[in-house]
Amino acid sequence: MLVLPLVIACVVPDSWTPAREACGLDAPLVLDDLEPTADGRHGLVLPTGCPEVLLADLGGDADVVTADLTLTGTLDEHVEAVRTGDAPLDGLVVALWGMYWLAGVDLGTVGALAPGAYTDPVWVEDFTARAEEQGGGADSPLAEVLYNDVAERITELGWLPNSTPVDAAMGVPGGTGQLLLPRPTQIVTDAVWPTDSYGPNVTAWGLVHESVHSRVDSHPHVECGPPASSSGRVCDADLTGAYGAEFAAAWAEITVAADGGACLADSMARDVAAVDLQTLQLWWQQQVMLPLPDQTIPACESP
Repeated sequence: MLVLPLVIACVVPDSWTPAREACGLDAPLVLDDLEPTADGRHGLVLPTGCPEVLLADLGGDADVVTADLTLTGTLDEHVEAVRTGDAPLDGLVVALWGMYWLAGVDLGTVGALAPGAYTDPVWVEDFTARAEEQGGGADSPLAEVLYNDVAERITELGWLPNSTPVDAAMGVPGGTGQLLLPRPTQIVTDAVWPTDSYGPNVTAWGLVHESVHSRVDSHPHVECGPPASSSGRVCDADLTGAYGAEFAAAWAEITVAADGGACLADSMARDVAAVDLQTLQLWWQQQVMLPLPDQTIPACESP
């Protein structure tokens, strides 16, 4: 009798649901929480135990990182101390904020993601394929799909070498699963918002970017050229590279905040979304070798 081999489908584990439970994310996070508060850099206070779960999803161990940073308190205490400014920014806390935001933000569904000026069709197709790999489909929350993809592909944490350019926020050597983060001495600004370099939602987009680099076909950057203003091998020729994946996630967030992209209302933290769009456009001008799209989102008219 012919015995056929048993084919078992490989489904990506769901890290998103346990992370949301551990972090008390019953409702979507809102852009307003990204604005500075009277007691800190933003209003995202991570519950006890939440940072350790997010850290594990990045392949990190709380005992190891607290020892490496020579922390006297717990990881929970350190994350909050950085938020309030009682401790300097470091790449570890910034990455945990990004994972927290990605776990809790509303990016719409995978099926609602449409090609456009900031969303190349290749990423609509790719994110749809990622959803199917995770056992979902068009109705899957895009944030769930992206969180699970980051958690699957980032398997180890390390520190950026001392020779790293001072404006590097994080990095993954192409085709590896190691996310390299800056130590406090490698962070050139102590601001978060509206500078945005280390803002939680901007970091979430960056994690999507780095998860692309962690693939075997890692979409490496190329030598910059006009109209990109940057120099060196830090640019993409078009939106089919890692910046395209990052921009697609960012545009999905901005679109949800703008009620489908029609206009930005005060009730949806218009100032934050407007700054995020400016950030997206700035990065495009610096590192994408295509003309900047002439696309903005107007303020909603008063009723």
